[in-house]
Amino acid sequence: MPSENHHQPDTSSSRNNRPRRRRWPWILLGVVILLAVIVLLVPMILSTEAGPTLIEAFANPRIKGRLLIGNAEFSWAGPTRLHNIRAYDPQGREVLYVSEVVHSAGFWGLATSALVFDTLDIHEPQAVAHVDEDGTVSLAQAFEPVEPGDPDQDAPRIQGRMRIRAGQMRIIHASAMDRPYTVRNIEVDANFDTLNDISGVFRARGDEGGSIAGEFSAQNLFPDDGFDLQRVSGNVLVQTDEPIDLSPIASAFGEEGLTGVARMVLQARMERGVGEGELEMVIANLS
Repeated sequence: MPSENHHQPDTSSSRNNRPRRRRWPWILLGVVILLAVIVLLVPMILSTEAGPTLIEAFANPRIKGRLLIGNAEFSWAGPTRLHNIRAYDPQGREVLYVSEVVHSAGFWGLATSALVFDTLDIHEPQAVAHVDEDGTVSLAQAFEPVEPGDPDQDAPRIQGRMRIRAGQMRIIHASAMDRPYTVRNIEVDANFDTLNDISGVFRARGDEGGSIAGEFSAQNLFPDDGFDLQRVSGNVLVQTDEPIDLSPIASAFGEEGLTGVARMVLQARMERGVGEGELEMVIANLS
């Protein structure tokens, strides 16, 4: 009886002919998701100790003084907040403490154009100006650059509204270190349309009473080829709202025994480097 040969289909070749699933789109998608998560977490990471550390590492090698940041709050949408900022002069003296700085921009705005902002609010700055016999001011020394700037480099483009709230400055002269003079309640509201168009108002109160207020504007501080006094124009108005006691001011600068009160109105103008002004001052009970 003839044997029957049953034909068995070859399934191995059909398996080999099946299209293989491509894994690279899934790998690419995973990489994209991972990068997106990292990017989204950047503000959160910078809001830890990493943020202040990076700011200090960037700023301190470039200035003669030293800057310390207590903590920071970053977000993509903004605002950005820095807390407990301290600055020290080259002699190690603390010359500035700021409770809080609030920049209206978020992390993306800071990364692309940190000097362009809607508002920059500086809350409760407390400055100390040590004035040496030669007129050197420690506060300025703290932020003086280590390397002199390139005169051919364009001035930074600053644009926005800066507000200082509840500020204070203590002036310590070398000839009267035990008798500092304090200017309190400093309020400034300034608008920057680059450094070539600045305007604003200010107000402050003296150590022993008496307040001073004013307004200012300046144009062409830094034209395209650098600072040129011959091109600067602007106006300044300064006036006392009430009499200022001269005694503590004189004492702070080493002049003991001077007493009296003063009222003042100062108006000054400059047009392309040529200035003129008017000063009205009334001094009473001077002795």
